[in-house]
Amino acid sequence: MASLALLMHSVVVDSYNHAMSDAVALLFSTAAAGVTLFWTRSFLGPGQTHRARGWLTVLAGVLLAFACGSKMNSLVVAILAGVVIATGVLEAWRRIDRARAVALLSYGAGLCAIAVAEFIVINPAILHDVAGGLAATVTEHRLTEAIQVKFLQGHLGTLGQ
Repeated sequence: MASLALLMHSVVVDSYNHAMSDAVALLFSTAAAGVTLFWTRSFLGPGQTHRARGWLTVLAGVLLAFACGSKMNSLVVAILAGVVIATGVLEAWRRIDRARAVALLSYGAGLCAIAVAEFIVINPAILHDVAGGLAATVTEHRLTEAIQVKFLQGHLGTLGQ
């Protein structure tokens, strides 16, 4: 109840609105990033059990889905998780630690699959038309961007810009 009351407090609401932030997305994004950090660390040290890695994989995937489901800006955390997975796999492969590379790759693929599946399940618009709903997550943002370009100055459309 305290966390809900805090989010409804007028000063907090004003601060989040001023920062153009979403408290729920921030909560899930922070949790997803933290669990992904613990997930990554489970591959660095000596033998974590498959059960512990499995639960961390599920939790990280679900939290990533909740973060992106609450606000698509949280996709940054999902992209960061993908970069961490790819970097870990490449580094383990480079060090000729094939078992660790395969484990990271398989658990990472599971994490991504869980995140995408959960994202679909928690979004009713996507659930009823998966292909159209997933396409809409991109096209709706492009339409919004096109509208904003008409009245905002200094629009940057590409990474190079």
